[in-house]
Amino acid sequence: MKAYLICALVSLLSLLHISMQGGLQAQTVDPDYLDGNIYLKLQDTSVLNLEPYNYSVLALNTILTTYSVDSIYHPFRSGHPALAQIYRLEFSNFAGVNAMITQLELLSFVDYAEKVPLMKAIGNAATTPNDLQLSQWALPKIQAELAWGLGLGSNTVKVAIVDNAMLTTHEDLNSVYWTNPGETPNNFLDDDLNGFIDDAQGYDLADMDGNVNPPTGIPGWDHGSHCSGIAGAATNNGIGIASIGYGITIIPVKASNDATGGNTLSKAFEGVDYARTVGADIISMSWGGKGTSATGDLILLLAENQGILLIAAAGNDNDSTPFFPAASPRCLAVGSTDQLDHRSGFSNFGSYVDVMAPGTDIYSCLVGSNQDYGNLSGTSMACPLTAGLAGLILSNSPGITAAQLRSRIVGGCENIDAINPGYQGKMGAGRINAFNSMLTTDVSPSSPDRPTCTLFPNPAQSDAHLLFTGEWTHQPILVTVYDQLGRKQLTQTVEGQEAVIACSAWAAGIYYVQFSQGRLEGKAKLIVR
Repeated sequence: MKAYLICALVSLLSLLHISMQGGLQAQTVDPDYLDGNIYLKLQDTSVLNLEPYNYSVLALNTILTTYSVDSIYHPFRSGHPALAQIYRLEFSNFAGVNAMITQLELLSFVDYAEKVPLMKAIGNAATTPNDLQLSQWALPKIQAELAWGLGLGSNTVKVAIVDNAMLTTHEDLNSVYWTNPGETPNNFLDDDLNGFIDDAQGYDLADMDGNVNPPTGIPGWDHGSHCSGIAGAATNNGIGIASIGYGITIIPVKASNDATGGNTLSKAFEGVDYARTVGADIISMSWGGKGTSATGDLILLLAENQGILLIAAAGNDNDSTPFFPAASPRCLAVGSTDQLDHRSGFSNFGSYVDVMAPGTDIYSCLVGSNQDYGNLSGTSMACPLTAGLAGLILSNSPGITAAQLRSRIVGGCENIDAINPGYQGKMGAGRINAFNSMLTTDVSPSSPDRPTCTLFPNPAQSDAHLLFTGEWTHQPILVTVYDQLGRKQLTQTVEGQEAVIACSAWAAGIYYVQFSQGRLEGKAKLIVR
């Protein structure tokens, strides 16, 4: 019997890298996570190699056969040591996922096992073609023309659009997409040895090939091209549309399987890691969900540590429930506004939102043909508009850090609380203004003298530590923590440079830490698991 099981296991595991297809559209177990997928992290000290697996652990063999595992592989090809022990398992016994995770975590060599969050493109499929001059209302609203008067975008600044797909032949996009200088297209070789074959113009992480284009003739694949056009469509070329980025480069990263309808990004975090690997300055993420992931947070952390500004859509659920990755403290979370600066009726809101941006009826590129354009609405549209602005600012201030860039965007916002009664404090700093952000010269957040507070670990499970650095005086520092509904959880006075927040008794979720000392003040997000 044991020999039969092992033979069956060998047969199943020979199907490495088979993409999930049927289960991606209708989640049968948990609506916030991908059916039949988990991330498995081995202990850092483990010498076990699961790609390929040599069937040397009987307890693991039993689990793999019980839950019909048919694929085990390293999902992140960047080669970063922090990701070396993470595997992705795909299996057909969807209903057993929770029991499977429990059994895997009982193995001594396993650090953790977790479900893969389901990330969906945020937006709708409605298109209303308009005359260019009438339809691009968002650009004058954020004073783009005045901003361009201060400087245009540079093609040395790279904004990665991690999305479902991008039409590389579109007349207003074909000249702005990034070209990998180290890769020869279509020679079936990994010329630059970055782990990806033929990634001459971005990469398809879902189908594992160099073709980022949507499948031909299938509707529902406009999202990624629309977002690309908003951030960086070719501008001043006499055709199509203008973009806030006005000259920046777009790295196209495809994260949806061709066999799906284009609304589910099965390889979202793999896409973020690829963008990090190939040198993105800014990563735009017009997708998300209510599921969280330690693996996803690690990917965001690596990108943040590399100096990349992460920008994410806040979600289209018209509520304040945290939406990830936007709600991660590593991301700039963007909500949506309409032509009158009202919060878009679909836009999420709440304390985790950092800024708002136009997202209702936004005119950009579509994929019906190489000359197709139309309107879409969503925080998906607000996100790349903000990412394109980040690219414009960085083009004209190339020495600034991601923290400084974020500060420029937030600091340039217009307060729209007065025309959004009931949402004060729930729309971040307000609606972005490109001209104000380009004018801002106080970009000292990373200065060693600026008062800062480092919060770690984040996410936390028991204690969170605060480390104050910079020009805080020797006077006491007041620390206050609120939950996402604005209820005060803790107030304490800190003497010195370090403090500990005991949060083991708190419910899992997002909390907001404020610290002040006279005129010096700051804030941070804390995730408690």
